[in-house]
Amino acid sequence: MTIFFPLAQTENAAHQSHETLLPVDIYAKLHETIRAAADLNDRNQRVSVLAQQRTHRAVLIDGARGTGKSSILVNLETYLRSTDQKLLNRVHIFKPVDPTLLEDHDDLFLNVIVAAILSDETVRNEQIRDADGRHQLQNQLQSLGHALASMQSQREQQGLDKIRSFIGNQQLVEEVHKFFDAVRNLIGKDLLVLTIDDVDTSLNRAFENLEVVRRYLVTPCVLPIISGDQDLYYEVTWRDFHGRLLKDSNYRKGEAYDRAVALAIEYQRKILPLQYRLRTPSVPDYLQNDDILLICTEN
Repeated sequence: MTIFFPLAQTENAAHQSHETLLPVDIYAKLHETIRAAADLNDRNQRVSVLAQQRTHRAVLIDGARGTGKSSILVNLETYLRSTDQKLLNRVHIFKPVDPTLLEDHDDLFLNVIVAAILSDETVRNEQIRDADGRHQLQNQLQSLGHALASMQSQREQQGLDKIRSFIGNQQLVEEVHKFFDAVRNLIGKDLLVLTIDDVDTSLNRAFENLEVVRRYLVTPCVLPIISGDQDLYYEVTWRDFHGRLLKDSNYRKGEAYDRAVALAIEYQRKILPLQYRLRTPSVPDYLQNDDILLICTEN
């Protein structure tokens, strides 16, 4: 497949045509992953118990700054529209969620994700059109809000109240699953594709944001696609573990480092499985690709 890339094109993440999208191999792999997730979810959509379906399948678009990770997320729908409209009709791809929108006083990236979903144009339009679906979604949103409030109140509570809060924390995972399922039913799709751009951008909360992916984005209703630098994720993770190991004592600092590194590797393997990691090509890779032709056009 020959790709004609216009040199005069202004700097813009969004492309109007799939013919100018450079990382076709990554798009093809994403296409395959989305189709498999949609088929699996379609077969199991009658199963409502999340515990029977919890699985880590977050896709990582790995690459350094400036390698086009954000562009891949932005143009994923454009690619599917040109290659597999039938699949696109079965899934809904949300615009990339920005972790930097997390307020200074907030400590849960999940709030940003829920807000982004509710502000999606398709979700808003379907709530206007479908009164029953809107009612079900609002009821589930209220249940999710109560579960969130219970979890966030754990620090101030003690005794039996704290135990009740921990029970609520366990229920929060199920409420998140039900929320995603209500959104999926409202817009009539088999799968929600949730794209998250650069979880590592806010370094002071990068690990906490990854924890949200680990805890709450394991529902079969959602396929998370995350962009970021794998090396930076690893750095943030082992440093967090290392700090926790040495929080109360500096005893055996060398062993603590080795253990933190080992824990970070296993943690990354769990939430970002190796088979779902896609590495973005570098500029030299594109220049050496004989299928990419540079053209000079005004538009």
